[in-house]
Amino acid sequence: MRLKQLIFLLIFQLLSYISFSQAATIKSNEINDLRNEIVNLKKDNNNLLGQIQILKESLTNLEKYLRGNNFDLNQSIEKLNKAIGDLSNKLSETRNGVQNSIINNKEVQNLENSNTKDKVENNYVGQCKGVTKKGTRCSRAGKSNGYCWQHGGS
Repeated sequence: MRLKQLIFLLIFQLLSYISFSQAATIKSNEINDLRNEIVNLKKDNNNLLGQIQILKESLTNLEKYLRGNNFDLNQSIEKLNKAIGDLSNKLSETRNGVQNSIINNKEVQNLENSNTKDKVENNYVGQCKGVTKKGTRCSRAGKSNGYCWQHGGS
């Protein structure tokens, strides 16, 4: 019986050793895979650091460019504001001139209208404004004052 136990113990140790050896090999392979992955990650990290450096340089160049253009833009904005001010002044002057012209035109029209009314009144041609003895309106043509010769036209 002792021999059976000894054989059993020997088989158990042998199986344990084989099992442990396989587990160690698997663990060794996993460790190697992890080492390779770390190497690849370090390479990717270095590539990314290089790209970050390139982006920083590009950003610096872009900032310099924008600062230079910003100066140009500020000068352009100042020129545009000055031009707008000049145009506003010219517009005000033109508006004042147009208003004065309108006022002058209205005065001229008023004078022309008053002269026309005077002419119309002086050259009145139409039915006499006078009333006859019967109480009806006179049928003769009126003269410059609106009345015929009989009712006092001149």
